[in-house]
Amino acid sequence: MKIKLEKILNLDDGEYRFHFETAAKDIGLGLTDYEGQEVFDRPVVTDVVLNKTSHLYYVKLRAASEARFLCDRCLEETRHMITGEFQVAYTDLKSSRQEYGSESDVRLIEMHKANEITLDKDVCDTLMLEIPTKILCEEDCKGLCVECGANLNDALCEHADMQMNANN
Repeated sequence: MKIKLEKILNLDDGEYRFHFETAAKDIGLGLTDYEGQEVFDRPVVTDVVLNKTSHLYYVKLRAASEARFLCDRCLEETRHMITGEFQVAYTDLKSSRQEYGSESDVRLIEMHKANEITLDKDVCDTLMLEIPTKILCEEDCKGLCVECGANLNDALCEHADMQMNANN
């Protein structure tokens, strides 16, 4: 996902929108599961709002993709929409960047080195950070029986009945 600099440098101050749709592996989001299958197997959709003010370019992006996981309780395949937002500012003047300090999120656009703003890494990082630490097929997933491994969402096994009776 790239925004050509010559395109934005010639724009008047204001807000501009861009829309991208690309394969996850094309932006470095090649996450695979234990079977070697891609987790992000659907396109990544990214909407970008660029606000241009003089020599500052504020970029706000929203990225989303559907991902395939295994439920942490019952091990059934489940799909979740992963969505995240990120924002950063760019400038084409070294003096502007120095005003904000080196610790700021203002990135310098070096015209002689690049002719585009590449958003791939930012989109990839944004989505990776939004993956939940615990994945469930349903919030009330019952999981697997610890004795026989039966999926308790489908039916209760004899072990589950005994455990329920023991708890009462």
